[in-house]
Amino acid sequence: MIHGRLLQEGTLAPLTEASVQLLDAQGNDLNRIVVTNAAGTFAMRVEPGRYTLRIRRIGFNPLVTPLISLAANDVFEGTYRVSPAALRLATQRITARRDLEDGRDGFARRKDLGLGVFLDRSQLAARDQRDFASLMVNIDGIRIEGDRKITSTEGWRCLYFMVNRIPVSSLPNAPTGTSNFPTLEDLVPTGHDVMGIEVYRDFKEVPSEFRLEAWPGSTASQRAAPTTGFGTRRSAQSPCGLVSVWTRAAW
Repeated sequence: MIHGRLLQEGTLAPLTEASVQLLDAQGNDLNRIVVTNAAGTFAMRVEPGRYTLRIRRIGFNPLVTPLISLAANDVFEGTYRVSPAALRLATQRITARRDLEDGRDGFARRKDLGLGVFLDRSQLAARDQRDFASLMVNIDGIRIEGDRKITSTEGWRCLYFMVNRIPVSSLPNAPTGTSNFPTLEDLVPTGHDVMGIEVYRDFKEVPSEFRLEAWPGSTASQRAAPTTGFGTRRSAQSPCGLVSVWTRAAW
């Protein structure tokens, strides 16, 4: 899995709607393109091998990344800064400001709201790192099923998940690479790169900026419906709790 974040050089604002094209080690097009989201992040599943990425967006200089080498089950995380293209403008003033909130800053801001459970790196370092479910053991209001599914004991007893603001499914029983979309287990195979976790056990705890992800309605059709604590699946339109995970790439 290749998981990355694009920033605008100078302002460090997220580079949204940029195309990220997969190339082989010789620079040949492999016919794989994804587009960055509102947070400037993207994820792409690939076979083991050696790759580069070609990054393009109108108004910015094209960028080809250094070589990325991936063995089986590896997850690569990278942050790239893309410089604006030089434009000649007449009688026009352009100002830029930093409006990107790093993962750690949003984490601290939401923690001050007093809702949910927040685990920072110092707390996570003392926990079992073997997989993501192990990081969630003994959190009040969270239950780890025997098959490693993570559920809530509150509200509808269901959870949605995000990794660096990317909505993902949690499919702990699925073989790696079988899902059409990135999963929690793909992006966070162990807990070693996790810098912070926000746990909202019920929809009423979810902050307003995350509520669309905790009650996504029709936008959830591309990912699995949340699993309840009773082993049944709610509708994808159910309002649920949310677990937001931050790794080094966005921290």
